[in-house]
Amino acid sequence: MKKILILCFLFAAALPVWANVVMHGNYYAHHQLGEDATPAEKTAREELLSHLRLVFGRITGPEKNIYIGRSPHCIRRFGKKRLDALGEEEFLIESDNKGNIYITGGRPRGTLYGVYYFLDRLVGIRWYTPDFTYIPKLKKLELGTLKIHEKPKFVYRCTSGGFVPHRYSGHRPDPRWAARNLYNNTNAAHHRQHVSDEFGGEYLWSLPLRCHGMIELIPSKIYFKTNPEFFAIHKGKRVGRGVASDYCLSNPALLEETVKRIRYFMKKMPGARMVSVQEGDYTVAPCECKGCQALLKKYVNESGMWLDFTNRVAEKLEKEFPDVIFVTFAYDRTQKPPQNIKARHNVGVQICAWGISRGVPYDDPRNTYRGKKFVDNVIKPWSRICKNLVFWDYIFSPGHFSQDPNPMIQVQNMQMFSRYTKLGVFNENGLGEFLNGQPFKSFLMGRLEWNPFNVDAVAEHKLFCDRYYGKGGKYIFEYWKNLRDVNEKQGFCNILLGGTIGKIPAEFESFETTMKSYQLYLKALNATKDSKIENARVRNAFIGMQYHILLNYKKWKKDLQTHNINIDDVYQALIKRLEEIDAEVGTADSTERFIGSVKKLYSMRNINASASNYYGNSIPERAYDGNLKTYYHGGVQRSWCQREFDNPVEIKRLITVLAGKNNLSCTYKITGSLDGKTWFDVVKESKAVPKDSHNYLFADDTLPKPVKVKFLRTTVWKVILPQNRINDATLHEQFINPTELPKGLIRK
Repeated sequence: MKKILILCFLFAAALPVWANVVMHGNYYAHHQLGEDATPAEKTAREELLSHLRLVFGRITGPEKNIYIGRSPHCIRRFGKKRLDALGEEEFLIESDNKGNIYITGGRPRGTLYGVYYFLDRLVGIRWYTPDFTYIPKLKKLELGTLKIHEKPKFVYRCTSGGFVPHRYSGHRPDPRWAARNLYNNTNAAHHRQHVSDEFGGEYLWSLPLRCHGMIELIPSKIYFKTNPEFFAIHKGKRVGRGVASDYCLSNPALLEETVKRIRYFMKKMPGARMVSVQEGDYTVAPCECKGCQALLKKYVNESGMWLDFTNRVAEKLEKEFPDVIFVTFAYDRTQKPPQNIKARHNVGVQICAWGISRGVPYDDPRNTYRGKKFVDNVIKPWSRICKNLVFWDYIFSPGHFSQDPNPMIQVQNMQMFSRYTKLGVFNENGLGEFLNGQPFKSFLMGRLEWNPFNVDAVAEHKLFCDRYYGKGGKYIFEYWKNLRDVNEKQGFCNILLGGTIGKIPAEFESFETTMKSYQLYLKALNATKDSKIENARVRNAFIGMQYHILLNYKKWKKDLQTHNINIDDVYQALIKRLEEIDAEVGTADSTERFIGSVKKLYSMRNINASASNYYGNSIPERAYDGNLKTYYHGGVQRSWCQREFDNPVEIKRLITVLAGKNNLSCTYKITGSLDGKTWFDVVKESKAVPKDSHNYLFADDTLPKPVKVKFLRTTVWKVILPQNRINDATLHEQFINPTELPKGLIRK
C-alpha cells in the first residue's frame, strides 16, 4: 500500500501543475531562450519584453519568469518529443504552480505567434494598423490559470489591401504588422517587401506569379513566336493574347516546357510551398484542336482540362518538390467543377467567389440568388474531388466608394470555408484605409483567418471604433450598426463583388439612411475637432457616405436642399480629403483613380440618367458623357439604360455605341416617352454587327421621320462573344443628331 502511495505521489509530482497568474510591473523580467533559438524566437523575446514594458512600465526584479521557445525549462515541461511534433505555427501557453509562464511552439513561427497571441488575446494589446497600436496601461493583470494550445484553422492566410502608410509597400500589409496579426503571407509581389525570417518568414507562392501563373510560365510574347503550337486554336488559327491567352493543354510539349519552367523558378525560390498553374484573365475559350476537344468531352467542363494538365505537372515534379502544392483555378469559365477526374494529393484548386452575391453570407438560406448556388454547385462538388482547396474571396468593391453593408458577414463565410478546407484563404480587400469599413476589415480578417469560430466581431469593432476614432468612435460604430441593421432588415442578396468590379444596390442606402449617416458624420467631426489625426480618420470613414450623396444627387436634389446640404460642399470636402490622402501617402496609382472617379461623377451631376441595374462605378451617366472610353455596364445579360431631358427633344439620328469590337453581335431596341409611362418605338428591335474598320460595335440609325422624346431608353441583350458565349449588356455612348461619325469609332 505504501509503495502504491509513493508511486502515486511520484507520478503526481511529474505532472504539470498550474497556479493563478497575476502579472504586474515587477514580474516576468527574465525571458529565457534556448541556445539554438531561431531568429523568430529571438524576435519573440524582444517583442514580449518591449511590449510588457509599455503595458506595465519599467520591469524590475526576476521574481517570475517567462520561458520562451526551446528553452531548457520548456523542454523539461513539455518534452522534446511533443515540441518536435508541433506544427509550424502551433503553440502552447501554460503557467506552473509558481506562476511562471511557458510560451513555446513549432518552427519557424509557432513561438512568435504564441507571444503575439499572449500579448493580444491575454494582455489586451491590439495592432490595429501599421501606424496605430493600442497599448493598455496596467498596474496588475489577473490571468488565472494558463493552459492554451492553438493552431490555425487555415495553413495559408492572406489579405490584400487595407493600408497605405509610409511603411507600406505596394498596397499590401506592412510585414511586421502582418506577422503580429498572424498573417503568414503579405500578398506582396515578389520584388516587394515580405515578412523576414526575424518575423517568421512567409508561406510563399513560387515565382513567377502567385496567381494566373501560366501567363508568365509560358508568356505569349516569347513563346508565340517560337512555339505557337503551345497556344489555343480559335477559328482555325493559333492565337496568343498575353494575359488573356488560352493554351493547347493536350500538347505534350507544352507540358514538358511548363515543368521545365516551374523547376527553374522553384530553384530560384526553394522555400515556396505553392505553385500557380492557373489560366490568365479574360480568356476566351478552350482550344479547338482534336486533343483538347476530346479532353473537354471527357471532363465535360473546361475546368477538367486544367485539372488534368495540373495533375500531370504535379506528377512529374512530385519527387523533386514533395512538399509543394500545384494549384489551378476554379475561376470564371473554370469555376464549374469537372466530371470524371480527381485532383492528385499534391494538387490544389483555388476557388474564386467571382460575382457571388454577398449581401448576406453565402450559405445563408436567404441567399438564393447566387450565394447558395455557389456553395452547393461549386464548393461542395469541388471538395469531393480535391482535398486541397484554397479560397479567394472578394470583400470589397474597388470600382467605387459604396460601403459594404455588413463586414461581419465574413465571420460566417470564413466558418463555412473552414468546413471545406484547411489549406488556405485569401481575402482580396480594398485599396486604401478609406474604403468599405477599412481599416477595421484588415484587422478583423487576421483574426478570422486564424480561427473564425473564436471571434466576437461586433465587440472587437466597438473597441476598435472607441480607440481608433477617439471621441468620434461611438458615432462611427452607430453608423456601421445602422448600415448592418438596414441590410439585415432588407436582406440584400444582390450585392455582387469580384475583382475590380462590384454592384451594391442603390436602394440599400436610402435617403433616410444616408441622412442619418450624415448627422452622425457631423457629430463625429465635432467630437474630434481637437485631434487632427482622429478628425482625419473620421473623414475617411464617411467617404462612402459622401460619395453616395454625390451618386444620387439628381434623385435627391430637392431633399438635399430641404436639409440645407449643398452638393458643391459635399464634393469639395470629398475631393479635399482624397487629395490629402494622396499627398500624405503618395499612392498616385490608387488614390488618383478615385479622385478621377469622383471628379467624373461630379461633372455628370446634371446628366439625368437611370438604368435597370449597373455594375461597380459603370453608372448610366457614363453612356451620355461624350467619352467612348467610359461606359455603362449593366452587369447582367439584358438591361436598359435611359436618359431624361429637361425638355422634349426632336431626334432625327442616333449613333449608339453598344459594346467593344471583340463582341460578334448585339441585339438592341430604343424606345421613347414623353411622360415616362407611355412608351413607343424609336428604333425597333435590331441587330448590330462590327466591321473590320470599326473600333467598336455600334449602330447608326437615321429615323424615317423625327420624333420628340423626353425619355430615351436603350435596351441591350444578346451580346454575343466568340464560342457563342453571352456577354453582359453595356452602352458605351449615345450620340443624338450627330452630323458625322464621332472620332474614334472608325480606324484611321
